[in-house]
Amino acid sequence: MSIYLVFLFIFFALLCAVIAGFLSKESILNKSIYIFVATLMIAIAGLRAGSVSADYISYRAIFGMSPDTIGVGFLGQWISTIPFVEIGYVYLNSFIKIIGFPFEVLIFLMAFISVTLSALFFWKNSRFGAIALMVYFSHMFLRREMIQIRGGLACAIGLWVFHFWANDHKRWASALMLLALMTHLGFLPAIIPLLLFHFKCKVKVKYVLLTLIVALVIGYNISSHFPLFGQIDRLAQYQESDEQGIPLGIFCNITTIKSIIILFLSCLMINK
Repeated sequence: MSIYLVFLFIFFALLCAVIAGFLSKESILNKSIYIFVATLMIAIAGLRAGSVSADYISYRAIFGMSPDTIGVGFLGQWISTIPFVEIGYVYLNSFIKIIGFPFEVLIFLMAFISVTLSALFFWKNSRFGAIALMVYFSHMFLRREMIQIRGGLACAIGLWVFHFWANDHKRWASALMLLALMTHLGFLPAIIPLLLFHFKCKVKVKYVLLTLIVALVIGYNISSHFPLFGQIDRLAQYQESDEQGIPLGIFCNITTIKSIIILFLSCLMINK
């Protein structure tokens, strides 16, 4: 029951932040409440003792199997032990191990980076950063920072990819894009709109429908028995989990439906 009270407290603190957001961004009250809420979210995600899914156990296992070096022998050990995990994330695990810190420090560090990058992005790029932070808390925080923490870190880095790309800092954007992909391959689809923007391609509804058809074909016909597509299967379902190991049909998955709606509306807005 106590954890629910904590989340309820964060929700009301976010409401106060939203109200304070109508003040100037230079307001001490506005900044203080925003920082306070972000700090609470970092504490919740970083200081928890476990997770609400089997992912936490997998992360601990990856930490134990990560190479015990960050030098010349790292690549060889990574290939021989856990090549199915993105090299950037494994390197971070090895770095924490070499320093001598326990697994819990890795969890706190990832939570700190993810929430901090997200909060800073909302504050810098939104007139009402607290509203964006509230949407993030309700739609992303519990899943990305409490369960799929690698994906959450990649998404947080990805936000700044779009920031630097939009401000014509392509080198920084490209470097962060590579870092996000090396953390989690789930960031790969986010590159598509950047490429469309870069090559000035006009997004049409028929292209969206074609993308949907291709996704359906890949999702239902490609098996993870083929080594080349082993990573694709990981994007569709959790492995080694009886509860989450059954993939949902695309029209039964509310997250997929919501994503398709957002994609469709975005295309309409871009073409206007």
